[in-house]
Amino acid sequence: MRTISIAIAAAALASSSAMAGNLRQECNLTLCVYDAHGTPIGVPASDLPRFDIYGYVIGFDPTLILIAEDGKAYRVRYDTNGLKPFAQFFHADGGCQTTPYLNEGYLASDNIVEVEAIPVAEYDGKTLWVPSGAATPILPYSYSFSYSTPKQSGSGCQPLVPQETIAGRAPKPISHPQVVGPVTVR
Repeated sequence: MRTISIAIAAAALASSSAMAGNLRQECNLTLCVYDAHGTPIGVPASDLPRFDIYGYVIGFDPTLILIAEDGKAYRVRYDTNGLKPFAQFFHADGGCQTTPYLNEGYLASDNIVEVEAIPVAEYDGKTLWVPSGAATPILPYSYSFSYSTPKQSGSGCQPLVPQETIAGRAPKPISHPQVVGPVTVR
């Protein structure tokens, strides 16, 4: 069985504009995620944790490395239906009233912001949100979320018990490839 690590995927996708046109060719060499039409949409990557309000991990979501229409590579959650329609943004207050941020990493003990090698994008069922601007250290007290599926949609705010400072970056909407589910990994 062919496998790929996040480090290898990051190196392979470093020249994402070249990769965008050659994803089908790359998929002959490594494991890829395909949509219902057999079109490769990305490379499997490491899972992202899901947290409860106390900051404890309650599960993991698989991610794929997707080349968005801005030519850059992003890690995006997915499931068997395609891109997972659940966007999560962190706030420095308990009521989701402050600036929303995408979680891009953590503040290290030496006060250096450690940012993910391949940024995480969030998909709400309609829009792909990618990080923009400089990473800002924030202590999140809440997160807002939104989702949209053919059967339902919604949004809300969930208070958090702050655990650690994150490296937040402002979300920016971009165009993204349409993904037709179900998706398969092969």
